[in-house]
Amino acid sequence: MSSIWVRAWRSTPRIDCGLCGLSTCASYARAVLVGDTKIETCPVLSLPEFSSLQTELTASAERIRPPKDTKAPDKPKGGIVFTQPCKDANSRYMAELRVFSGIEPGSEVRFPVFDPSILCDMMECLKERFQDVKCSRELGYGRADDGDLNITMLQDGRINMRRVNSKEHVESLFAILERTIIAATVCNCCGRDMLSVLSACESGTDRHMHTIFNAGTTFSLDSTVAKRPITKSALLSTFGDDAVAGVRIVEMLQDHIQWQIEALATGESLDEERKPDLQRTKCAFAELFQSPSANGNETLILKGLALVWALEGAILGLESAAHHMSSLSVADSATARELLKAASNGQIPERMDRSWSSGLKLCYAHFTRLNRASCLLNKWS
Repeated sequence: MSSIWVRAWRSTPRIDCGLCGLSTCASYARAVLVGDTKIETCPVLSLPEFSSLQTELTASAERIRPPKDTKAPDKPKGGIVFTQPCKDANSRYMAELRVFSGIEPGSEVRFPVFDPSILCDMMECLKERFQDVKCSRELGYGRADDGDLNITMLQDGRINMRRVNSKEHVESLFAILERTIIAATVCNCCGRDMLSVLSACESGTDRHMHTIFNAGTTFSLDSTVAKRPITKSALLSTFGDDAVAGVRIVEMLQDHIQWQIEALATGESLDEERKPDLQRTKCAFAELFQSPSANGNETLILKGLALVWALEGAILGLESAAHHMSSLSVADSATARELLKAASNGQIPERMDRSWSSGLKLCYAHFTRLNRASCLLNKWS
C-alpha cells in the first residue's frame, strides 16, 4: 500500500510547474496535507481537465492526517545507531544507521525524511556498486544486495545493514550511501526536497532557513555555496578531470533542450528517438562524491545534481507542451511560441493570463520548467 504522501501526490497534476509557489507537485501535496498551503494555490487543478483530481485531493486532505507528535531523534555519531555481530554469523555485522535530515533533535517531524521519487532516482546510481538494487516509489523503500550483504533504506531515514564484513565496512558503506541519497531529503520547514531547494535558493528570493542545510552526518553542507550559482568553471576548477563526465551530461541535456525549442518554434514534431536516456544522468554527479576532491565540496556536487534535475524537468515539460500545442488554435499557437521564447531566456511571465484557453494555460505551466532550467543555464557558462 502506498504512503499517504504518495497517495496525495497522485491527486495532483504531477507536472512540477511550481505555480503554487513550491517547486514540485510532491512538495505541494506534502504542504497541503500538513495545512501549510491551500488546494486553491495550484492554478492547474482549477482547469476542467483536472477537476476530478481536485476533488480527490480535497477528500484526501480532509480524510488523511499525517502522524503528529513525532519528534526528531538525536543525531547519531557518524550516522550509526548501533552495530553488533549477526546472530547467525558472528564474523559479520548488522547495523542500524540514520541519515540526519537537519531537524533539531526533539523538534516536531512534519514530513518523511526522503522524497520517494528522488530516492529511487538516486538509488539508480548504486547499481554498479551492488549486485541487485530495488526501490519502490510507492513506499519510499529501497534495497541493495551484494552476495550475503543486505541493505534497506526506509522513508524515515533509517538504513539497516545485514552481514557486513566489519564495523569499518559499515562506516565506509554508510558514507557512500548517505552522499548518494542525501539529495532526496525533505526540508522540514517547507516540504521541498533538497534538489528543489538548491535549484531555487540562488535566486535570492528564497529566504527560508532550510533545515536541510544542516543535513548529513558524515559530511556537512555549506549554505553559502548552496546560494551561489553552479558554474562550469567552478566545477572544473574544483574537480578537474573528474568533473568532465558531469559537464558533458549538462551540455548534452542543454543541446537536446535547444533542439526541442527550435522544433516547437517551427512546428516540427519531437522525435522520440532523439530523447536522451534520463535514467542515469544524475549518476555522473553522484559519482563525483568518490573523487579525492569531494571532501568539503559536497554542496557543489549537489548543486550539479540540482542543475541536472532542472534540465531533465525542462525536457519532460517541453514534451508535454508539444502535445498540447498540437491542438491549439492559430492565435493560441502564436501566443504559445511567444511564451516558449520567453521561457528559453528565463523570462516567462510570472502568472498565466485568465483569458487564455485551457490548452494554452497548460502549455504555459509546462514552459515554467524550461524557464527554471534557463535561469540556471544563464549562469552555468
